[in-house]
Amino acid sequence: MPVAQLAEISTNAGYSDWSTQPFDAHEVWLRIRREGADYIVDASSDGKAWEQIRMAHLSEDDGKLDVACGLYACNPKAAGVAAEFERLEIVRGRVT
Repeated sequence: MPVAQLAEISTNAGYSDWSTQPFDAHEVWLRIRREGADYIVDASSDGKAWEQIRMAHLSEDDGKLDVACGLYACNPKAAGVAAEFERLEIVRGRVT
């Protein structure tokens, strides 16, 4: 079975920048931390051990603007992909 790709896409100044990497777990936890205009994306296969997969700087963000964030799943080669998103939680504050 092919390895899945975990992707993060940042849209900045009208351009989309994709970052992908192989990810072979069946479940994934994602978190995005905002530090001013910088966004740090972490992934985990168990929700406990986190690995940074991306840091993006949004040049139009002053650290106070509203931003949009979402989840997606796709299969670029054939029909039949099934994805289930169990929870999306947005929490203000710092990661501890």
